[in-house]
Amino acid sequence: MKYDKDLPTPSHCMADFSLIPIGTSKESFAEEISDVVSMAKNSGLEVNVHEVGTAIEGPWDQVSQFIGQAHTMLHRHGTGRIQTDLRITTRMDKEQTMHEPVERVEKLMSQSSGD
Repeated sequence: MKYDKDLPTPSHCMADFSLIPIGTSKESFAEEISDVVSMAKNSGLEVNVHEVGTAIEGPWDQVSQFIGQAHTMLHRHGTGRIQTDLRITTRMDKEQTMHEPVERVEKLMSQSSGD
């Protein structure tokens, strides 16, 4: 298939990512990650911070742009090299927020614990 630069990206996605600084002896990046999370919360994207990363939800182009901006922010903090673990999910069959799958599992768990 020929590359089509006009092929649109999906309209909506959920991404889970973890920024991994490389080549530094620093033990903690809590301050830098705090800045990234603050930026995420001010971006208009839905944000969920968890123990090993950050989940964000919104238009594909804004989500991917935000992850690039997170890299830039860490570079500005002096981190010379960053690797990102990234998972992105899209759905075409229905609209779904990042919280809905968790709520569904929790509901099923509460129903089964009542047995």
